[in-house]
Amino acid sequence: MRVRHLLAVAVLGCTSLGASAVSVFDFANLKYSGGVSSGFLPTDGVYCTGGDLCSSSVDTNVLGDDLTFVSGGVTVHATGFYNTTQVAVVQDHENKYDPARKIGAGLGVYHHWKDTADDNITSFESLVLNFDRAVVINAIGLASEGHSAGGWVPGATFLLNGVNMALPAGSGSISPGFLASGTTFSFAFGGAVPDQFYLSSITVTPVPEPETWALMALGLGLLGVARRRKA
Repeated sequence: MRVRHLLAVAVLGCTSLGASAVSVFDFANLKYSGGVSSGFLPTDGVYCTGGDLCSSSVDTNVLGDDLTFVSGGVTVHATGFYNTTQVAVVQDHENKYDPARKIGAGLGVYHHWKDTADDNITSFESLVLNFDRAVVINAIGLASEGHSAGGWVPGATFLLNGVNMALPAGSGSISPGFLASGTTFSFAFGGAVPDQFYLSSITVTPVPEPETWALMALGLGLLGVARRRKA
C-alpha cells in the first residue's frame, strides 16, 4: 500500500510537470475611452500622455519606477532604461486594437519629457522584464511605430538579451531561435539594422520547481519498481 501511495503522489507530480500553464502577457491590449482604460492592465501605474499608462508621472517630468503585470499566476515587472539610467515604462493604448489584424502597440520607454513620440523603444533605450520565477519564452509579439506588424526598414533588428534578432515584418511574432529561459529579459534598440519597436506581447511557460523534478524522478523510479514486481 505504501508503494502504491507514493506512486500515486509521484504520478501527480509528473502530471503537473507536463501541464505547466502558459502565461500570455498581451501588452498591446489597452484601450482608453471616457477616462476609463480596458484590456490587459497593470496592477499599478498612472495615466499619462492622454490615455496611456506609465510607471511614473511623465507629464510632470517624473521618470522611473516600473509597471507590474500578472497572468496565469506569473508576475512580471517592466522597467525602462535610457543607456544605463532608469527612466519610465509606458503601455501605449490603441483604441483600434485588433489582434487578428495585428493592430496594437504595447510597452515602450519614455525618457523625454513632453515628447509623446518617445513612447516606443528607440535609440539607446531598453525594456527589461523581471519575472517572479524562471520561465521559458514561447513567443514574442512586436509592433512598429505605426501600431502594426509592418513599417520597419528592410532587415530591421532589435536585441534580445544582447542577441541580434529580426523584427518580424508581416507576422508581428517570433519564437526565439535559442532556448530563452530565465527570470530577466532585455529588449533593446540595436542589432545589425536597428529600428524602433514596441513589445506587444510575450508568452511564457514557468520552469518547474526543483520539487516537481524530484517528484518526476521518484515517479519514474517507482514505475520501474512496479514493472519489475509484475515481471
